[in-house]
Amino acid sequence: MFPENKQKPRASAAAAFILFIIAATARAQESRPVDAFGDPLPAGAVARYGTVRLRHSGPVSNLQLSPDESRLASASGDRTLRIWDASTGRELLRIAGHAGSVLCCAWSPDGTKIATGGADKSIRIWNASTGAELLRFEGHTWPVDTVAFAPDGKTLASAGGDKTIRIWNASTGEELQKFEGSLQAVASVAYSPDGLRLASGGGDRMVRIWNIKSGRIEGEFAGHEHMVYSVAFSKDGSFIYSGGGDKTVRAWNVKDGSSGRTHSTHSGIIFSLSVARDDGAVVTGGADGRVVWWNPQSSAVVHQFDFPSFIINSVVVTRDGKFAFVGGPAGAIMRIGGDVNVMEFSSGHVGPVRGLALIAGASGSQQLATAGTDGMIKIWDSAGARGSGIEFHEKPFASLVACDESGCIYFGTGDGLVGNVNIHNRQLENNFRSGAETKALAIHPASNLLAAGNQSGELILARLDTNEVIATIPAHKSGIASIAFSTEGALLATGSYDRTCKVWNVNERKVIFEWPAPPATQPASRSIAQGGMVHAVAFTGDGESLIVAGGDKAVHFYNIKSHAETGRLEGHAKPLYCIALSPDGRTLAAAGEEKIIYIWSTSDGRILTKLAGHEGSIYKLLFRPDGARLFSASEDTTVLEWDVSAIR
Repeated sequence: MFPENKQKPRASAAAAFILFIIAATARAQESRPVDAFGDPLPAGAVARYGTVRLRHSGPVSNLQLSPDESRLASASGDRTLRIWDASTGRELLRIAGHAGSVLCCAWSPDGTKIATGGADKSIRIWNASTGAELLRFEGHTWPVDTVAFAPDGKTLASAGGDKTIRIWNASTGEELQKFEGSLQAVASVAYSPDGLRLASGGGDRMVRIWNIKSGRIEGEFAGHEHMVYSVAFSKDGSFIYSGGGDKTVRAWNVKDGSSGRTHSTHSGIIFSLSVARDDGAVVTGGADGRVVWWNPQSSAVVHQFDFPSFIINSVVVTRDGKFAFVGGPAGAIMRIGGDVNVMEFSSGHVGPVRGLALIAGASGSQQLATAGTDGMIKIWDSAGARGSGIEFHEKPFASLVACDESGCIYFGTGDGLVGNVNIHNRQLENNFRSGAETKALAIHPASNLLAAGNQSGELILARLDTNEVIATIPAHKSGIASIAFSTEGALLATGSYDRTCKVWNVNERKVIFEWPAPPATQPASRSIAQGGMVHAVAFTGDGESLIVAGGDKAVHFYNIKSHAETGRLEGHAKPLYCIALSPDGRTLAAAGEEKIIYIWSTSDGRILTKLAGHEGSIYKLLFRPDGARLFSASEDTTVLEWDVSAIR
């Protein structure tokens, strides 16, 4: 008989304590605020406008469905591979390991592993359930643009900028073969259904068929006039489909190399194509934002969807051919298909958010308006559950500013359109051309005046009621990034990519302050011009000082009369893109490339808190008029609303 274990009660107490901690942690996580989709909000945030589902913080390079189609893998320029629940869009796994952009991915036939290729020239195989790295292949001397598992899962093919195609043992990482013969970079490879051949396409405009066993070229198909970006076998292996820079999709007969069908519905480069395994439908996507379903037998277009502001880098179609997932440089992934446009998880923007505005409503209520590079203006409900979209422009929105109680929103676009849309009837009421992309807008607080700054460095003044241009001023040598009126409207500030900021007398339209000052009068102290572009300008409440932020990672305060720098806030690790002064002037919010919002005390220059939660650069900050809430717009396609009422 074993002696009595006197430590047993203590061990039980310890176990009970651990279970208590686990349960308490679980309850705490359950009690965390969530967004409209049920996903947790970052600490300090009270709402998310948009979604984190099917979203990257960088370009989406490649999409692949798992063999059972329950999961979607996405490779991205944000250096991650992410695995999503294909039915809900919820993130299941995030894998980070590559030293650069993840350019491509491929599932093993049994769905247990996933391979990736990256800009760091490496290939890696990961456990698709845990994210553990299983193997790493080294050998390519340029970025790896494409990977593909053989149908039996025993080998992996890869290719890229070094013009070679390599065949690897998928279990050991041993390089088995190297195919050389491509004259330029290889952009895409695909195994035949029987695994005996490999198709390739690339920069030399050729589609090739390689014999896996011998490593020899069995066929070379010429016809594309520009680079071939994507190749795939038909479901029975008798045809190879290819899409290229010449805007065409071609079907090649594997036996004789003849090009029986050429499709040219796209108006831009075709970056990706995918073949449905059941009905053989071919789906293509490209630079024109168009997604097309082709009937491979009749060559007829079955479905066509257009997203003019959304470049399609990658497309993958479901087995039955009914739906496809598409992704591009904006970082968002959309699920589309059927006879109508289905855009789950995209009640939010599908591109970076560049503009914010608050619209006054009845009884003092306010609605948030956002503008994005997806060509959409959205008006949101109070909880961020749904954004009612106004889509009428094919070019990205670059700026947004609210008007008055009439419900008008003024905007600037990437192609130089400046105008206003009435949110009640959703009609474009007045507009004019600024001549270039317009990233900066401001409305005079007391008069019928709109100020706009374009990428040519011109300051444009127009009437609010008619959008009649009354003055075009060559203000800067490079684009204007920010504009602000002083509280009473007597002064106007402009900040530019030419590393200068200016303050103008609005009535006289003359510069009364410039930093850096002209060479003869420039102070000896360091200026923002020595650090980088001026991305953001704002006035203090009394109008006596100008606040400037930009590429030098600091916030500067300049006295307009004396031209002296009176203060500087330093501590940001990366360039700043936006600032916002609280209504009472006691705090200043600043953010940018670092993805973190710093809240500063304007009285003593202390950092009061940092707000972290965005996955991309932050482009815009906006305080609610009562100062209790702060909105932040990001490259990650979302807007977060923060409770800042207790920050002092």
